[in-house]
Amino acid sequence: MIDIRELTVDNTSEFYSLVLESSKEVPNNFSYTYEEIKEMSTEEFTKKFLIKKSVDDFVLGAFEQEKMLGFIQLKTSKRDRLKHKGEVSKLYISSNNRGKGVAKKLLEKLIQIAKKIEGLEQLNLMVVSENIQAINLYLKCGFRIYGIEKNSMKFENIYTDALCMQLFV
Repeated sequence: MIDIRELTVDNTSEFYSLVLESSKEVPNNFSYTYEEIKEMSTEEFTKKFLIKKSVDDFVLGAFEQEKMLGFIQLKTSKRDRLKHKGEVSKLYISSNNRGKGVAKKLLEKLIQIAKKIEGLEQLNLMVVSENIQAINLYLKCGFRIYGIEKNSMKFENIYTDALCMQLFV
């Protein structure tokens, strides 16, 4: 059985390992490089990824028998003009756990929690245009494409476009 729960600093080690894995395996999908993550101290990594910047920020982890299979993040804003928006990011499932519906469970749980956040009206995300599997998942969960950011990221002198997607909650 897969258990979805919010990560805490107690999950730092396992989360760090999965973030490193993700940045190495799919370098075009995340803004941090493997080297940038590897160079972070534990404290810096925890502060950057697990310490909440806003009361409604969180990272969810998917666990099976206490082993972390994947994660997803929601970031919100404290700024008055932006409180109605949340940013979904960092969806990753370890390669040997894909195809089991883990990503869908994580995304559905994030949406369920987001719907309960007072004042939150929309979820936005950007996804690399070549990541067809993720795009299809987001579409199945109700997200709609509203734009394309050309040359969104640059890795080894190759540009990657990103689709901008949105879900009203």
